[in-house]
Amino acid sequence: MILSAENGPSAPVRKCIENQTTIELWQNIVTHRRLFKPPHAAGPQRRLPSDGITVIPFAVGFVSSSKIGTADRPVSLQPRVGSRSMRVEDFDGRTPRLAPETFFDGQVRAWGLFEDRFGRLRRQFTVDIEGQWDGEILTLTEDFVYDDGEQERRVWRVTRIDENTYEGTADDIVGKASGRCFGNAIKWTYIFALKVSGRELQVKFDDWMFQQNRDVMINRALVTKWGFEVGSVSIFFLRSDQKAA
Repeated sequence: MILSAENGPSAPVRKCIENQTTIELWQNIVTHRRLFKPPHAAGPQRRLPSDGITVIPFAVGFVSSSKIGTADRPVSLQPRVGSRSMRVEDFDGRTPRLAPETFFDGQVRAWGLFEDRFGRLRRQFTVDIEGQWDGEILTLTEDFVYDDGEQERRVWRVTRIDENTYEGTADDIVGKASGRCFGNAIKWTYIFALKVSGRELQVKFDDWMFQQNRDVMINRALVTKWGFEVGSVSIFFLRSDQKAA
């Protein structure tokens, strides 16, 4: 058994944990495991005793912070079950052909929301994106406005490796985001350095993007830790100029 409710991660898993912050988080989950009951569980649902968690999804990878758990908003970490594996190669040949360097070259506006493990809406936002493609690197400058009034700017740099492969970098990405593109779909996978109460925790993002027509794209991102689902982000992109024509 890899994980023990009494002893935490087993020796092989513990060796894979990179910093003390992750160990402390696991111990906190074990200590307060009753906090993670699903809504239908008996008894009142208690709250996560923390200062809050902030998630920054990629959303073409290009989304920003979405609070998913605070002292008055619980988080549930449970395995994702019942989902069918989907391969980005299955979309080969579908149209319109998705090319990030084309779609995001210019002005794009997006509307998004974050949902917790149980599908409860936690946060909404809008973002204005300025994209510049120089033939090698796509630079995306994003300005976010959240429903609570918070504002934020983030810059992504995306490189086209070949017809089906992309790489992306940003300040809080561990290494590089890896993107595979076929037909009208692209899948991004990356590790994000999540800030939790002044400390760093690494979580995984799986992002799917689907281009609907020349000016519209839809994104769905899943956030996980240790294989447990934390939440998801949905984003709707709309081009606001004619550079893609």
